[in-house]
Amino acid sequence: KAKTYSALVGIVQAHRSNKNYSQETLELTGQILKKNPDSYSLWNYRREILISLYSSIGLGLAKPSTKISRDVGAEVIDMELSLSAAAITKNPKSYCGWYHRVWVLERLDVDIASELVLCNKFLTADQRNFHCWNYRRHLVSVGNISPKAEFEYSTEKICENFSNYSAFHHRSVYIKDLFANEVLGDLNNVFEEEFSIIENAVFTEPDDQSAWWYYHFLVKFVRDRCLDEMSLYNTLSHQLEVMQGLLEVEESSKWAMMTIIFLIDVMESLNVQGHDREEKMHQRQRMLDNLCEIDPTHRCSYMYRLGRNN
Repeated sequence: KAKTYSALVGIVQAHRSNKNYSQETLELTGQILKKNPDSYSLWNYRREILISLYSSIGLGLAKPSTKISRDVGAEVIDMELSLSAAAITKNPKSYCGWYHRVWVLERLDVDIASELVLCNKFLTADQRNFHCWNYRRHLVSVGNISPKAEFEYSTEKICENFSNYSAFHHRSVYIKDLFANEVLGDLNNVFEEEFSIIENAVFTEPDDQSAWWYYHFLVKFVRDRCLDEMSLYNTLSHQLEVMQGLLEVEESSKWAMMTIIFLIDVMESLNVQGHDREEKMHQRQRMLDNLCEIDPTHRCSYMYRLGRNN
């Protein structure tokens, strides 16, 4: 098999040197890519052949101002999406296989609904396949799909698995769009729901970083958009109580301690003077002292934040 593969690659390389853009060579590249979907050079050569063979229908190196319709480009669409599907089935995290799909999508009128079905299939098999998540966002962009629908899809995937970092990242992308377009409604109600989702996640899996990342993102997002600092201060005070409750259950939770420090720092940045500021600052110091003990790898960082010299 190795000898056969090597021989085929040698033939294709010779054809490329001789600028051979024939149908026969196109078929040969397909055979090799099904065996090895991670050959960047071979995918590039295949696209060169496609452009040469199908230039008459408008296929070119540059993205067209108007996509080639399915009536005209059905042969290319079916052939290339089928090959890409075979490639990403063999290696679901093949950069080349996913990129080729994007290349086709940008030039030809691909059925977006079918592509979303394919994404669902791959994300069911591997919920953290960031290549597929990236491709899905591209589909949303070119297919005029509602950001709210994608936001709800991320809810579904997060509820299936709280450790799904990619789903939390997907959510962070679309919550920005939804707020920019005032789709989600009242700010306080929305963030109450968001914090509820995260609280379920961190109480279920307190050592998993996925939900913690989204939690910190969300607090910063709220801070940057909240005009009423007193209201924000009260929201963060409540979150501080929630994190303290988690720490009572998970006494050595590094992430709970770091989040308590983070919340106190954000509250300190507001133009609000709480009656218990001194108590919070003492708590911050205790958390940093504890982190120095339980996480010696990052001790220097904690010491720096404590304001010590050694």
